[in-house]
Formats: sequence, C-alpha cells, structure tokens
Amino acid sequence: MVFFDLTRYPSFNPGLPNRIKEIWYNLKKRIPIVVVGTKKDMDLYRSIRPIPNEASNFEISAKTGENIEKPLKALLDEIISRKREAEND
Repeated sequence: MVFFDLTRYPSFNPGLPNRIKEIWYNLKKRIPIVVVGTKKDMDLYRSIRPIPNEASNFEISAKTGENIEKPLKALLDEIISRKREAEND
C-alpha cells in the first residue's frame, strides 16, 4: 500500500508517483500496489479532488474508520489472484 494525505497536495504529486517508481525500481519488478488517500474526514481541508473509483484506489479515515478494511482486502485479493494465475501457468 502507498499512502498519501488528501489535505497535502505534494504528498500526492509528485510524491505518490515517485514512491511507486522507487518501489518498483528497488524491487526490480512490478508488485501489486494499492493507493490509499488518508484523512477522508477532513473535507474542509482537502487539496486533492476525488479520483475516479478504481479497484486500486481508496480514500480512508483513520479517525472515523471509514473504508479502513477495503484497501487491505483489495491488496490481498490481488496477491491471491496473481498466485493462482502463476500456479496455472
């Protein structure tokens, strides 16, 4: 999972793409990544527009607990799916 702060634009751009590139570069392969925007409960301070819903993109609030379990479930589902595909090859 790669996290960014919905109230701090620099954590999203260029921060987010740079972190993903760094992860893939250091591991020498592309692993599943789930992008998670934090502080969803702070709408008044939001500096990043909502990103269209995609399977690998979530907005969460640790304060309210909203969507906390969804990113982890999505990441686990992707890992299991890739493992099954590899076993069938």
